[in-house]
Amino acid sequence: MDLREKVVHALGSVIHLDQTILTEDDGLIGYIVSPDFRGQDSYTRQGRIMAALHAPAAHLSADEIQQVIAVVAFTPEEYAVHGPEMHRSI
Repeated sequence: MDLREKVVHALGSVIHLDQTILTEDDGLIGYIVSPDFRGQDSYTRQGRIMAALHAPAAHLSADEIQQVIAVVAFTPEEYAVHGPEMHRSI
């Protein structure tokens, strides 16, 4: 399983994922879309992402976690407004 697959699996085990766009280019960057993020601020969303990556069940090493550069968290409604333009830039 490559890093992208491991990260998606780790995130999907604790967050309902509607969509995941992650690319590897000198690290893993991208975004995820989940209704679970409704009503949460950016800090809380990033905390949930980091907790999922650090969970023992994720089986990610410290080096692999460091390779995750940026994961932006959207609700489906936010993605409908901002996602298409973000997708073009990744």
